[in-house]
Order: sequence, then C-alpha cells, then structure tokens
Amino acid sequence: MATFIIDMARLDPHIIRTHIDQITDLLTAESHHIHVAALTAFCSVIEKLLLSDDLDDGQRKMRSDLLQILREHVSDVTAFVRQHCLQLWTSIVQQKKDSTCAVRKDAVTLIMHMVLNNFYFVINSTRAQFEERQNDAETQLDELQKKIEKKIQSDDDDEDKSINDENEMKVNNNQEEESEKNNSNEDQSLEDTLNRVKIEEQIMRVEEIVILYKDGLRFMDLIEQANRHVVNLLNSPTLGDCKQVVDFFVNLRRYRLVLANIEQSLRLMFSLIWSLDKSICEAITQAFVKVYFDVAPTVPPPRISLHQARAIIRALKGATLFEELCFEEILKQLIKGKKIATEPITKALWKFYKAPSDDNTCVIAEKILSFIVGNEVSSKLNHITDLIQAKEKNRRFVYISCLLLQLSATPKKDGGNDNDQNQLSQHHSQTNENSALMLVPEMQN
Repeated sequence: MATFIIDMARLDPHIIRTHIDQITDLLTAESHHIHVAALTAFCSVIEKLLLSDDLDDGQRKMRSDLLQILREHVSDVTAFVRQHCLQLWTSIVQQKKDSTCAVRKDAVTLIMHMVLNNFYFVINSTRAQFEERQNDAETQLDELQKKIEKKIQSDDDDEDKSINDENEMKVNNNQEEESEKNNSNEDQSLEDTLNRVKIEEQIMRVEEIVILYKDGLRFMDLIEQANRHVVNLLNSPTLGDCKQVVDFFVNLRRYRLVLANIEQSLRLMFSLIWSLDKSICEAITQAFVKVYFDVAPTVPPPRISLHQARAIIRALKGATLFEELCFEEILKQLIKGKKIATEPITKALWKFYKAPSDDNTCVIAEKILSFIVGNEVSSKLNHITDLIQAKEKNRRFVYISCLLLQLSATPKKDGGNDNDQNQLSQHHSQTNENSALMLVPEMQN
C-alpha cells in the first residue's frame, strides 16, 4: 500500500489532492512505512501543484496545512519517519524555479531552526568527537553483549549441573542434604537472574545511546546536504533570497566545526562583498563581524582577540586566491568604517605569526596581517607594520630577482648546444636559491 501511494503521488498528484483527507487519516496507522508514504505524497503535492504564487485562498491554506504536517513529523518519535521527513524537506528546498516562492523561504527557515534547536550536538563541538563517542558506545555495547552471552552460557551449565546433583541426591535418598542444596541453588539462581536483568537493562540503555548517535550523524549528513542547496540561493536574482542566506549562515556560525561545509559556504557568501547593491555589501560586512568577531560570553576578555584571530585563520585555510581577495576587501571596508578594533586583532595575529606551527597557521596569519597593514592601523603598531611591509618588499625583491635571473638564463634560439643550455639553466637556478637564502635572515628579522 505504501508503494502504491508513493507511485500514485508521483504519477498523478491531482488524485492525492482530491483525496487529501483520506491520505491524512493514514498518519494514524500503526505502520511507519504508511506514515512515510503519506508524507511523501504531501511533498509531491506541494512541489508539483502548490509552488506557484497564483494560488487561491483554498490552495494556499492547503499548502500551509501540508507544511505544518511536515513540520510536526520532523520531531517524530520514530527515527525512520524523522529521517525521511528531513529528506522531504531537503527536496522542497531544491525547488528554486519560482524566485518568490514562499515554500522555499519557509523550508530554509525551518532547516535553520532545526539546527539551532537540535538535541544531537551542541555549538563548537566537532563531528570527530561525535563519532568517537559513538564508537565508545558501540564498544561498550559489544562488551555487555559478550558478558550477557557468557552469563547465559554459565546459567545453562549451572542448570545442567543442578539437574545432575538432583539425580544423585535421589539415588542417595538423603532428604536433608537435598533440602539444603535446593535452598542454596534457589538463592544463587535468583542472584544470577538479577545480575542478568541488570546487564540487559544496561544493554537497552546503551543501545538507545548508539541509536541516538547514529540518528545524530544522519541528521548532520542531511543538514549538510540541505546546506549545499541553500548556498545556491546566493545566485538568486532576488534580494530577499540573498539576505535570507546571509541570515541563515550567520545564525549557524557556531556550528562550523560540526557541520563541515558551513565554513566553505561562509567563504562563498562573503564573495557577495563585490555586489553592486550597497545593502548586500552592508549585510556582508555585518555578517563578517558577527561570524569572526562575536565570541561566546564565556571567553575571558584577555583571550577574545586570540579567539577572533584563530577564527579568521581557520576560515582562510584552504581558501582560494579569490576568496582571500574577498576577505581583504571586507577587512578594508571594516577598517575604513572603524567597525573593528585593529590593534588587538593585529597583536593576536602577530602572536600566531611568530609561533611555530605545522599547519601553515603562521603563513595565513602573515597574509591577514598584510591585509590589515595595507590599511589604516594604530600608530602603536608601527613596529609590526614596518616589519610586515619590509617582509613584503623583500618577497617582491626575491620574486623579481628570480624572474630576471630566469630571463637571463633563457638560451637564445640560435646558439649553444643543449648541454651548455642545461648547465646554464642549472647555474642560474642555483643562483636563484642562493639569492633567496641570503635574504632569509633579513626577512626573519
């Protein structure tokens, strides 16, 4: 029956809309597959019949009612229904043909609130931590299951032994010993039963925890899948869509570690800084401040600038040249408008730059410092500014010198043999390296 309903909704959603009350009644059935089929049918009706803005009042009410039903089942008690309901919402988000569609806006807002109010993970947690806890729970579950299996086997052996003892006592016809042994066996049997019940209760609790972690990982995957569709709204010609996406990712900024693609989505979002619409540019600069300069209230004041610097460095790891240019432009506008305090963030970046690292943190910190140095900076930071500017000049000098050496080493088309050319090229290549090495101490100072 479930398959029939889904196929019917796919082939002719008009029939489902005509019999919408009967389909709604199926949500009270005991079968979870029937529930999913009914919700899938509702989703088909919304996507194929109720996406247009040219709807009468009755059709608008039906769309609102169906969306409300889908909202309610996002928090269904059954994981099977919850998972499929999230997939249905993801499908609705993909419907972007109508640039003013209220359904899409409703779906994006719902996804945002689902993350903000989820009971699987907290802000600033990581997926790796989540997976580690799941593995620990599964290991604990395996140990308990092995323990209960040994307990059952031991109980079976004790029962066989008890039967043999009873047979021996009957042969010996010793009633007093029989009574004492029976009492002892009953006490031991009761204690074993209680221990086994406790282990079984532990197994049930750990199984629930494992299911919770699995649901949480599926939830993360579905949200990341939905995020990929939400970020596509940045290409929408509608101003409201762009601002909604900005609001979406700003509100989810504290989940950057647990939802891996949010950081990449933020970098794509910041490319709107080049928009011709001033309101979009203003929204982007405000979003940048909220994402990277607003820290949790639990952070001690002396460490606020370090948290801000670390967040910007993490954002630029893996960034393309275009994305770096977007960051530079945003920082330029923020410094020009005096919307951020450059002195503490520059000092924090300088600390990251001077500290040794194995993940290019110092290199990225230097890039951000070069962004800031090119704009207005407090006179108190002149020593940092001078060092960065000198380093930039040295790098340009090395680059230009290498280009000149490469040009001088390029053989003419007419003269020389290949061996002489190779030796000349190798000589100038070594000269390039020596020139760079001679400037390293100066650059480090």
